[in-house]
Amino acid sequence: MHGSGGSAPHRHRLGVSLETLISGSYIAVEAGDAKVRQTEFVGLENPPPSTHGLLGKSVMLHAKDVGSLALDAPVYFRHFEVGHVIDRELEAGGLGARVVVFIDAPYDRLVTRATRFWNASGIDLRSGPTG
Repeated sequence: MHGSGGSAPHRHRLGVSLETLISGSYIAVEAGDAKVRQTEFVGLENPPPSTHGLLGKSVMLHAKDVGSLALDAPVYFRHFEVGHVIDRELEAGGLGARVVVFIDAPYDRLVTRATRFWNASGIDLRSGPTG
């Protein structure tokens, strides 16, 4: 479950949500597939990365730091936009960063365990066996 605090319209890759501008505060729910029924939930301050309905795949990357890499930053392959950054955060202990990118279909089939990613500012991001 995720919600917006109502103080600012929710922004996403396509801009400001029209629903947020018209309706104001709201609570959005994304159904999961839990085996146990639950009646109490904890809301998040920010919505989780959503790729619902998009064709492609998410790739988790690890780096020493992310520099100026922002959410929704485009991901390019040979100067073609093939995806975007959907999440980024410090790893436990603050010794590194986790970056999640979503690669759109049909480009997602080009991503393998050997694929290397890097930030245009020169920060090296690598995908390994654990993400």
